[in-house]
Amino acid sequence: MDLTKEQINKLKFFQKNEITEYRIYKRLARRVRADNAEVLSEIADEELKHYNFGKEYSGEEIKPNPWRGFIPGSDPIHPRGRIDCERGR
Repeated sequence: MDLTKEQINKLKFFQKNEITEYRIYKRLARRVRADNAEVLSEIADEELKHYNFGKEYSGEEIKPNPWRGFIPGSDPIHPRGRIDCERGR
């Protein structure tokens, strides 16, 4: 399939979002209780599948956004390192 330059650029943008969200969900899964961790890990795996689907067409490895979700205060992480799902913080 021949893609235009514009389509490839959109695909790369899509890939960057997917691989970044994969990293965010994996990070969150390591910081929450087991039952929630399993769900977050499954979501992360889906994000990785989306990234790999895009990679098949772009033919390129795209790096995640290193800042999104990792800047202090930008994550919905409880100060103790756990998400309090009942309170939403």
